[in-house]
Amino acid sequence: MLRYDATRPIRECNGNRYTAGVNTALSHDKETPALQRWQRFVQRPSTRHAAVFALFCILATLWLRPLPWQMADHVTGPGDPLTTAWRIVWPIQWLIHRDVPFWETNVLYPAANVFARDELTLGESLIAGPIYVTTRNALLAYNVTLLLTMAMCGFFMYCLAWHFLHSHSAGIVAGVIFTLAPCHLAQLDHAGLLSVQWLPLEILFLDRAFRHRRWSDVLLLAIAVFLQSISAGYYAYWSAIIIAIYTGYVFVWRRLCVPLVMMARIGAGLVGALVLLLFVVRPFILVADHEGFARPRHEVEYWSARPQTWLAATPNNLLYGRLVRAHAWTWSTEMYLFPGILALVLAGVGLTARRKDGLRWFAFALAVAGFILTLGPTLHLARRDVGHVPLPYAILYRFIPGGDALRAPVRAAPIAMLGIALLAACGWKYLAARIRRHALRQWIVVTAATLCAALCMEYAVAPLGTVRVPQLDTEQSPLVDWLRQEPPGIVAVLPDLRAPVTMALATTNRHRFINADAEILPPATRVLFASLTDFPSPAGVAALEALGVSLVVLTREAYSALVWEGLIRRIAAIAPAIVPATTLPDALVLRIAPGSGHFTALHDAIPASATVFVAGTTQNDATDLEWALATHVLRDRHVRGDIRTGWTSEPAPPTRDERFDFGIFAVAELVPEDFDANAPVWTDGILVAYRARTR
Repeated sequence: MLRYDATRPIRECNGNRYTAGVNTALSHDKETPALQRWQRFVQRPSTRHAAVFALFCILATLWLRPLPWQMADHVTGPGDPLTTAWRIVWPIQWLIHRDVPFWETNVLYPAANVFARDELTLGESLIAGPIYVTTRNALLAYNVTLLLTMAMCGFFMYCLAWHFLHSHSAGIVAGVIFTLAPCHLAQLDHAGLLSVQWLPLEILFLDRAFRHRRWSDVLLLAIAVFLQSISAGYYAYWSAIIIAIYTGYVFVWRRLCVPLVMMARIGAGLVGALVLLLFVVRPFILVADHEGFARPRHEVEYWSARPQTWLAATPNNLLYGRLVRAHAWTWSTEMYLFPGILALVLAGVGLTARRKDGLRWFAFALAVAGFILTLGPTLHLARRDVGHVPLPYAILYRFIPGGDALRAPVRAAPIAMLGIALLAACGWKYLAARIRRHALRQWIVVTAATLCAALCMEYAVAPLGTVRVPQLDTEQSPLVDWLRQEPPGIVAVLPDLRAPVTMALATTNRHRFINADAEILPPATRVLFASLTDFPSPAGVAALEALGVSLVVLTREAYSALVWEGLIRRIAAIAPAIVPATTLPDALVLRIAPGSGHFTALHDAIPASATVFVAGTTQNDATDLEWALATHVLRDRHVRGDIRTGWTSEPAPPTRDERFDFGIFAVAELVPEDFDANAPVWTDGILVAYRARTR
């Protein structure tokens, strides 16, 4: 900085005592500090990193258009997004009210461990929580989470590449490839599967732990692994594979001598993350074991990629979309795995460039491992051919606990894209070094900007198709306000009991719903849903009354005018068991009279202190539902039996030589001598209850 020095001689200029040079020095003394402060601010690493994060937020906004302008009442599809919206806000909703058990939730009543019957999405809840607490809008929380997740994927990939290569431009190239590649955008309907942002951080913190040997890096590694694992169950397995590959790279290629103490620290951190993860997923394991849940081999094969699947970009890709539509090699929205020509070219440059650290071989191992895993247990060269060549995924499916519950091997594509993006960053770093030798620095900036623009053009997509959800709009759906004003109760929304929109509707009030869609539906719930297809039958009304349902919502748009008129006549025919509660423009709400069903008589016939045996030996759809309803009505009694319902009222198996006061059997079933078959205390024509003989 130039400053005025009184000891310096002053030169005369045009007869003035103050020369132009001194005036310039004085003026610079006023202007330079502000300019220098701005330059120092711009040159700070934190400022540059923040600018890169803003860049990825802008890219995410452009690629999700027009969703960012419709976040309050639109989603990318009418199915999975609505289900996921409920899943990511339920933990926050539970923390606010805590009026029902966390794992039972407010949907799929009276099923047990409802939250553990589908994909784990607690990682997204951490992002959606503040938005839902502020707005109470599940769709807004879901859509903002989608946008931020996409931006974080690019930014954390940038951080990983910058950590290894110390190049901002290389990091941006890697982030663009990892975020905007078709295989990533193919998961837009699955916020959990889109949340791969913690995978790059796992590698980053693992490398720092090996290099610097600090507890802080081990802790950050454990946190990254845990957050990635609770974002989607698949990524717990992918995290283990990535960590194993990088550890092998460190010892085999880099030949890094890591003290046993440091290895013990890293192992302790990973074990701690695993223990915490097992605590979270324990209900998922119990549900899968109880229901005997596992993916059949043919289903896993169906959701495996074929080698040519990696040549397919998304149909809405502006550059390659027409080729996909004309020569479709895919059969699902998840089967678009094309990484892009520019990405492959840069990855090829990075693989062939001479580097001493061997990072390219680690990235190449990731790309190859991810590619092979997406092909599934056996190699298929066509959609429906019979695979004969076994692949490594078969080990995961057959021998690793929980591996047979993973449906889609194609979802291992992020591992491959992580390697390709890192290889591409190495390729650009090599090209930038060559350009620096023969051109000015400005040419590197121009070339990097041109390359990123070309990548964006290759990955450019048409505007997304969005779906409006009027059922959650208070201005369009009076049902939302009406349910919010009603005292909390149990509600059934018909005719589609598995409609995801009802799960989203459950985020706007404090009712519990028998509706929901889940990967693992309880056996009794499947039969219940089937029995309500002809509602309002007397049997269906009795089943709902036995469950404690107080309100039944009939959505008008699901019925034609002719069917609606017949429905009204059938409702009037079974009054007063069920009567209209209110008529709304978009729905008719019915109220079920308590005690109107025949199961109330069963509850009254058996004293509160009695012990009850439920046989459950006759198995068919009609008796299965009756067994489940009977045990649910008697859930406050001491009930024992061997039936499986999947509900919270499922009876425990009887112990040996246990005696009971009452027994419930099928009408045509042979009654044991311990019960008085000549004096039934209750029957509904399907089941019958007997009192035990006096001893």
